Amino acid sequence: MDMLALLKVWLPLTIGSKVWIRSHTFPWKGEIIEQHEVFYLIHTAHFKPNPIPGIADFTDLKEFRWWKIDELENAKENFAPRDLYNLTHDLIKHGPPGKPHMVGTKSEQIKHG
Repeated sequence: MDMLALLKVWLPLTIGSKVWIRSHTFPWKGEIIEQHEVFYLIHTAHFKPNPIPGIADFTDLKEFRWWKIDELENAKENFAPRDLYNLTHDLIKHGPPGKPHMVGTKSEQIKHG
């Protein structure tokens, strides 16, 4: 089962448009990981994030929380994609794009030689 299908079962939400696509390569626990992400516009009621037994336990996350748009603008934390504030602000102002935008930059990707 993919994560999107799991979320539909786990949470009361409405899946909207694909808005962003991101590919990222990074070292993780001694391996090189190539990660491909698809971001959707999702409407849901506020909820407290909890682990999904056997699927996502959040043990490697420092924090899992909701952010207000103005908090994103002034945050010291690193986000992925790095320009999350501008992307989110644009999404709120203009709505979802006609087709998903590729987000992130080559500078976000770690070079391996």
